[in-house]
Amino acid sequence: MMNSETQALIKREPDIPGLFLLLNASAFTDKLQSCFPAARIQTGKLHYVRYKPGTSCLASFDIQINDEKVRVSAKAFNKNTRDKIEKARIKQTPKSPIASECIILEDLNVVISFFPNDAKLRTLPKLFRQDKKRSILKKLLPTQPNLWEGAIQILKYNAERRCVVALEAQGGVKVLLKCHRPERLQSALMNATAICSQKELLIPKCLGFSEDHGLIVSEWIDGAPLDEMIHRDFKQAIAVTTQIGRALATLHAMKIGHLCAPPRARISTELHSMAEMIACLSPKRAKPSEDLKNQLMAWLLKAPQIERTIHGDFSSHQILCSDQGNYLLDFDQARLGNPSEDLGHFIAHLELEIIAGRIGKEQLLPLSKALLNGYMQVSEKSVPNEIIWHTAKSLFLLAQTPFRSNSPNWDNKIESILNRVQRLIHDAPHRGSALLDPSHLTLGSWSRTQAFNPLQDAAMPFISQAMDPFFITPHLLKLPAFSILDEGDLSVKKCRLIRYKPRRRCLIEYEIEIKTSENSIPRRLTLIGKISAKGRQDRAYLLNNKLWMACFKKATREELSIPESLGVVPECQMWLQKKVAGDSATNVLMRPGGISIAERIANAILKFHSLNIEPKRTHTMDDELRILADRFEKTKQTHPDFSDRLDRIFRVCRDLASSLPKVKYQAIHRDFYADQVIVDGPRLYLIDFDLYCLGDPALDIGNFLGHLTEQALRCLNDAQGLSECEAALEDQFLARAPHTSRQSIQSYKTLTLARHIYISTQFEERRAFTLPLLALCESRLNISSRAQTVSRGLS
Repeated sequence: MMNSETQALIKREPDIPGLFLLLNASAFTDKLQSCFPAARIQTGKLHYVRYKPGTSCLASFDIQINDEKVRVSAKAFNKNTRDKIEKARIKQTPKSPIASECIILEDLNVVISFFPNDAKLRTLPKLFRQDKKRSILKKLLPTQPNLWEGAIQILKYNAERRCVVALEAQGGVKVLLKCHRPERLQSALMNATAICSQKELLIPKCLGFSEDHGLIVSEWIDGAPLDEMIHRDFKQAIAVTTQIGRALATLHAMKIGHLCAPPRARISTELHSMAEMIACLSPKRAKPSEDLKNQLMAWLLKAPQIERTIHGDFSSHQILCSDQGNYLLDFDQARLGNPSEDLGHFIAHLELEIIAGRIGKEQLLPLSKALLNGYMQVSEKSVPNEIIWHTAKSLFLLAQTPFRSNSPNWDNKIESILNRVQRLIHDAPHRGSALLDPSHLTLGSWSRTQAFNPLQDAAMPFISQAMDPFFITPHLLKLPAFSILDEGDLSVKKCRLIRYKPRRRCLIEYEIEIKTSENSIPRRLTLIGKISAKGRQDRAYLLNNKLWMACFKKATREELSIPESLGVVPECQMWLQKKVAGDSATNVLMRPGGISIAERIANAILKFHSLNIEPKRTHTMDDELRILADRFEKTKQTHPDFSDRLDRIFRVCRDLASSLPKVKYQAIHRDFYADQVIVDGPRLYLIDFDLYCLGDPALDIGNFLGHLTEQALRCLNDAQGLSECEAALEDQFLARAPHTSRQSIQSYKTLTLARHIYISTQFEERRAFTLPLLALCESRLNISSRAQTVSRGLS
């Protein structure tokens, strides 16, 4: 029974009166029965529709006639088109449905053809007449007489376009025959003879051709298409897809002299035609499809013009898995183009299979990753960033497939395709070549509309690669902790940018899943990747590893732990460590029980100071003052009205620093504050040792206290809001570090608060606290001018 969308389409096409018959298998079978009342005709299956709005519609059926399966094609023309009918009339021989070449339904302007009769593939009927077949095959395969009488098995038939058959002689020898339309033969023939197996690339050999008959013969390869393997043995399908990725990279590197690139105008025409087709099939989708077409065409105008050998119709249907290897098939549409077109087309077909319900959503990522992983192993180029755009373009051009294949609820499936195209286009600026479900990539509070887009940071161009699961997965497998795993055992489920300082550094969180056997329960891990614009991160990784080992050897347990470091990804200037469970001390200190946590933090930093890992750098009070001077100068540039007050604060800070007692330097954190401490029950983790150096231990405590005071001012509107936690931490530290003075701690606290004046100007949500911070620093330094502004600044 026809669905409502099909019925509505028929009503909109009164000029093609036969459309109802072609889109209704039951009505078509009844009509055929009335033409041949003596035959036993059972209701057939409509499996292919090719519709040209306002012009014609071609439909292919499999119908049971007298217990024999017959392929029947019918073409309905516009009622004003009579020349097509007149051409067909001379072939009309309504003897019986099997013996007839075609019949004409005058009232409906419909021509019905019975296989192997085909209006465009003129050689096809001859292959099924024994005398003609022998004559053709004798010329085509002169050295293989055993095939001249071979049996023919139909493998694929697209009416009026192409037919692929297997020719088998007695004894099991087989070859593959392709019958083409005359105008399509030349390019298919040139591609078949020019593109041959090479290195990773396996292609069936071309054994012969006949231009007169539109035939190309190729060697037969026993095997099954990748589509079947995906359903039968998914793990093996992943391995095959990886190998095919390598083969595709080999193809893209080949130089084929006769190939040329189609003009962009042709692609624009295809996009325009598809938008018009969708509007005809489903008028309510006209506006969305037009919008998508415009977005794709706008991208196309700016897309890089790359000309390399590409397959042109690459998908899992074109991959044959055999004992001899995995073969690429069908180079009829091979041409010059962007390699991303092949990669995107493959993934678009997978998206289509998901929408059709033939594969699960969870299979998309492993198959796509396997293809790109294999591709990267051979390609001299990095994975192109345009893949997601080409995926969107290919999926858009496939949007009418549910209707063409007579899929139930085809209108809803077209809507699903358009929605998916829209999502791909939306995510393209963020995701580069990443093709996971959109939930895999999170940019936190940063977006492409803000001043700094992390994925376009020129100082760290590798961020986009680091956030591309297809790129990062093989690099994770090289890390010592995962080196024993095989391809496919580790998959990246999510990437999230959790911290970002433009042109300087960023942190990326990876959620990974490890599955070491088919029946094992997947193990989930979260990794933290640290990227710096300064260069390779080997030194940072080695330092963290030394600290982790020293901490482990000292058995500090809950007093101090350090996350395990995993290794370096040089290509991204990134090193990785395991993410630990727990909550930031920033949050924990605000809750009841914060005082006891503060005391434990003091014990943890004391343990850290005693690890005895010699730093490469030294940080002095002169360095501290130099940093403060730099921050104040930057603040004065944006807030010149603060200049006098900042100058006074700096002068007093400099005098204060000169009065501090000299101390023996130790290894210190130098960026120690609550965000750098993770509280996991009885265990405290210390993180982020980018500024690790020799310095005054009082600096770490003063810095921590300064951050707590600023946090209390900002979050509680009271600079003394966390004073009990501050006092507990300071007292506990001094009780166990008698060589450190309270004066030094409080001085470093003041310097930290002074630096926060500048920090407050850099964030919209903190600018309301710039004046209170100024007043607070003046108060701590006993600067007399504070009286003029303190009440206003703290109000």
